[in-house]
Amino acid sequence: MKTTLTDRAVARLVPPKQGRLEVLDAKMPGLALRVTPRGHKSWTVTWHPGGGGHEGTRLARTRP
Repeated sequence: MKTTLTDRAVARLVPPKQGRLEVLDAKMPGLALRVTPRGHKSWTVTWHPGGGGHEGTRLARTRP
């Protein structure tokens, strides 16, 4: 799912019943917000290094 991740868009995200929801930012390639069934949200960034494949890291967990 891709959307512009504004404060309002993030606040309106509904946690999935199971699994993990990953919402990609439409304006910043590689930036995503992950939402767990318990409603925990964390920001992640992924990138493609020169050798191929992809790498990623969690930036921060949001506060409730």
